[in-house]
This record gives sequence, structure tokens and C-alpha cells, in this order.
Amino acid sequence: MSGSLLSLVMNGIIIVLLGATIVYAQKLSTHIRVFRDSRKDLDKLIRDLGQQIEKADATVSAMKAAARDSGKDLQRRIDEARGLSEELQLVAESANNLASRLEKGAERPKPSVRAVKQPEPARREKGRETPVPAFAIRDPEFGRDEEEQGMDETAMQSGRLQSRAERELYEALLKRRKGDAGAMS
Repeated sequence: MSGSLLSLVMNGIIIVLLGATIVYAQKLSTHIRVFRDSRKDLDKLIRDLGQQIEKADATVSAMKAAARDSGKDLQRRIDEARGLSEELQLVAESANNLASRLEKGAERPKPSVRAVKQPEPARREKGRETPVPAFAIRDPEFGRDEEEQGMDETAMQSGRLQSRAERELYEALLKRRKGDAGAMS
């Protein structure tokens, strides 16, 4: 009996160990199934992450392009503002020069400027009559010859007319003077 008891005990131990192996195999199968399901979810998560990275990359590229375009537009506006600033400086300089000349002209004695009351003649412009002002003030210095004033073509080239605004004003006054001379004859 001792042999059969021993074989019975051995068979019992084997049955218990086989039962433990079956339980362990079931748990392992469950864990493998959960791992496979998790792997599918992990694959899906990795694909979604890849798509999000691609979208983010496209967005960053678009933002870089927009920043580059904005930078170019901003630089263009800065350049334009600099040009306007330089032009304003020239205008201010011209105005200061003109003011200085006017102050110097006011300081030295001049014949008085006369206001003359004249009858109001009519002038024709494009088929309609427009009244010419009855009151006119004339600058006595502007009526002089260009050589007397020193305002001939060499004055423009010699730098006496320092800014573009002064040159344009001088040219406009000459044109007006020539127009007035043509209207008188």
C-alpha cells in the first residue's frame, strides 16, 4: 500500500499542479487578450498622434509663411514711413528756410505793398464767366526781372533753392508770372 499510497499522493499533487497550471493559463490567456486589445488601441493612438503631428507641422509651416509675408509687408511699410519722414523733414527744412527769408525780408525796409481796389472784370473759363477778384496784393519783389532777384536758371543749379519744394514753388511762380504777362498783352 505504501506504493499505491505514494502513487495516489503523487497523482493528487500532479492533479493540483495541473489545476494550478490551467488556472494560470486562463489568466495568461485573459492578459494576452487584454494586451492584444490594448495593442489595437495603442496602434490607433499612434496613428492619430502621427496625423496630429502632420497637421501641426502644416500649421507651423503656414504660420512661418504668414510671418514671412507679414514681415515683408511690415518692412515695406517701414520703408514707406522712412521715405515720408524724409520728405516731411525736407518740407520742414524748406518751411524754416522760407520763414527765415520772410523774417529777413520783414526786417529790411521795403516799399509798402499796396492794395488796389479795381473794378471786377470777368474772365472766361471753359465757356462760363468767373469773376476776377477786385482786390489783389502784388509782391513788389516778384515783379522785378529774374536777374535783379538773382532767380534765374543758375539759381536753381547753384543751390540757392535748397529743397525740392522751393524749386517747385519757384517754378509755379514763374509760370504764374508768365501767365499774368500773357493775360496783360
